[in-house]
Amino acid sequence: RITVEEVREALNLDRVAIFRFNANWNGTFIQESVTPGLPKILSVTVSNPGFEAGYIEQYRNSCIRAIDDIYQADLTD
Repeated sequence: RITVEEVREALNLDRVAIFRFNANWNGTFIQESVTPGLPKILSVTVSNPGFEAGYIEQYRNSCIRAIDDIYQADLTD
């Protein structure tokens, strides 16, 4: 908890989260620090079929995606 809070503050971010993959390639957000007023995602489970298709290797190889403006990044809800 302390680490995500300190990283968020040090980098001046809206959110920092730690995600844990399960054996079936789903995953759960197990820790987060979020700016007050934003929705929390702690304990949310995510299922992404792309992980099963081999994208998990990007995570294993420390591939990180940073998005400057989520409202202009063409993301789905």
